[in-house]
Amino acid sequence: MMVNNVSAVEVVSPILHQKGLQSLVGVSLPVEEGVIGVLHVGNFKSHNFTERDVQQLQLIAHPLGLIIADARL
Repeated sequence: MMVNNVSAVEVVSPILHQKGLQSLVGVSLPVEEGVIGVLHVGNFKSHNFTERDVQQLQLIAHPLGLIIADARL
């Protein structure tokens, strides 16, 4: 998910608006059983996230999801 203008969309967490985030990108944290969360990266200035940004976050999200799932055991 890429949101290049947070103020133009409805977000679940009011903290995003309160903190002044302008742009946001998120990828799922996958595990074998499904998804355990979402990794968000935000910017306080207007920023156009790209598909490459998403791909790089996915590279981080996969092992991070496994680490979190392992820690929950």
